[in-house]
Amino acid sequence: MAPVRAIALLLPSALNLGIAQILAPALNAMLARTSDPEPAIGGFAVALGISGLIALPQLRVQHLTLVFFEGRPSLLALRRFIAIFVAITSAIALLVALTPLSDLVLEDLFATDGRVRDEAAVSLIALIPFPAFAIARMHLYGIALRAERPAVVWAGTVGGAVAVLGTAAGLLAAGVDGAPVAAIAVSVGAGVEVVGLAIITGDAGSMRLVSVESPSQRALMAFFTPLLFAAFLPAVSTPLITATVARSSEADVSLAAFPLAMSVFTFVTLISGGVQPTVLSLFSRGDEPYGVRRFAVLVGVIAMVGGLLVAWVPPLSDLVVRDLLGADDRLAELTVVGLRILSFLPPLLTIEQLYAAALLQTKRTRALVYVNAWRLLGLILFVVLVPTLTDWSGAAIGAGAIAFTLSLEAVVAVLYGRSAFRSLLPSRPGKVGA
Repeated sequence: MAPVRAIALLLPSALNLGIAQILAPALNAMLARTSDPEPAIGGFAVALGISGLIALPQLRVQHLTLVFFEGRPSLLALRRFIAIFVAITSAIALLVALTPLSDLVLEDLFATDGRVRDEAAVSLIALIPFPAFAIARMHLYGIALRAERPAVVWAGTVGGAVAVLGTAAGLLAAGVDGAPVAAIAVSVGAGVEVVGLAIITGDAGSMRLVSVESPSQRALMAFFTPLLFAAFLPAVSTPLITATVARSSEADVSLAAFPLAMSVFTFVTLISGGVQPTVLSLFSRGDEPYGVRRFAVLVGVIAMVGGLLVAWVPPLSDLVVRDLLGADDRLAELTVVGLRILSFLPPLLTIEQLYAAALLQTKRTRALVYVNAWRLLGLILFVVLVPTLTDWSGAAIGAGAIAFTLSLEAVVAVLYGRSAFRSLLPSRPGKVGA
């Protein structure tokens, strides 16, 4: 395996998957300039969260594309299949935004009221096209990665980000007020990405990467259904952890410190997030699995070094947490506690992504349901036992829950994925999968 090829795929993949975390503070800063910033920021956050849940199949669509795209016949089959989910998510977005279902979602499920509820309701309308765009763009990014065109991923990600920020700035200058500034910008940015990627990858059908066989819709569904189910299991984690933190000691400050720690950890270890699509692309190209594994582990170690420095070197901790984020006193202390608990995770995260990719490449997606079920079970046990048996702060409990469950997920992924990984090894005379 050529490290240069792997790095060329990793860097844009990591940025592509982490760009939302980078854009979020910029959009919030723009919303802070509106006439009533608090409900605008809160309403946009709620609406984007709902829209993100509707668009949940998007990352799994990228996995589907990376595994099955081999040329024109497979591309046509993939697009027929993906069109079904584009239609379904669009219908759900319309129902949630334009029917009385919005009252149920916003008031009963998300407990919003007053100005926050109004801002969220208007934002949901502006975000109606977002789930469809999100699914389509991840399919197109999957094509670019499968064809090893990292420049396309760079162009799409940067172009989309510029479109989001430019649209938001233009709307503010035009006098548009409130959460719709950010919601419209997010939809426009996603639309720009889709159009641009569709143009750039327009010749994808002419590529013959391995074969010209067309997968059946049944085969695609058999692969995708477990992935979709597995995607919903981790979605339960965040509200469950947040509810636990809210019931722990120092709840008020912990509810602020835990997300701060998570945001810093996610940003500092951003590079590790691009491992799975990179590994899938390399596996699809037939790269030697042990070389791919060494690369994934190295990325995890590099990301861990960044996390350890920020978490354990006081001048860096103070620079990031106190000076850049503006946290102080107990909020700063608990944020650092959370960072220190999380700082050792990146190698485990990349190992999990490696073996999950092996399961994806060998089309053993049912195993990923079991992996995520074990993760959810571990989380439930953690949030039941740890607050009862310890006097940890809420920030420590939240970070500890993340660290424990993701570590458990990595171990289980290795156990389920070992045989899949071995099956990717080239056969040798007299041996099978040696």
